Amino acid sequence: MASSELPSNLQLRDDLTLLQTAISQNNSDIVVYLKNCYEDYLTRLLVKSNGSGIKNAIGTKRDPFSTALLPRDIPTNLTRIKATGDGNCLFNSVSLLLTGEENVNGILRLLAAAEFF
Repeated sequence: MASSELPSNLQLRDDLTLLQTAISQNNSDIVVYLKNCYEDYLTRLLVKSNGSGIKNAIGTKRDPFSTALLPRDIPTNLTRIKATGDGNCLFNSVSLLLTGEENVNGILRLLAAAEFF
C-alpha cells in the first residue's frame, strides 16, 4: 500500500475479507495493521487532491430532482449532491465530498469497520 494509486477492487475485497476474519477472531494486530495502511493511503490521497473534492462534486454531481422536491423552508445556500444508492450511500457521499468521485467508498467502509472494532 505504498503507492498513491487506488487499490484494485480485488485487493480491497481481499483486505475486507481479512478484516472480517480478524475481527471475528479478535485479532487486533491485523485490524490495526489494515487500519494504518488505509489511513496512510487516504491521507496521501487527500493531500494530493488539495481540497478539490467538494468543488468537483458540487460542479458535476448536483441533483436537480431532489432540489425540486425540498420544502421551501430548507436553506437555499445548500447544494444537493447525487450519490449512487447501492447500499454504500454513506460511503459514496463521503467519498464524493473528499475526492469528487465515489472511488474511495470501499476504503472508507474498511476504515469504519476497523474503527468500530
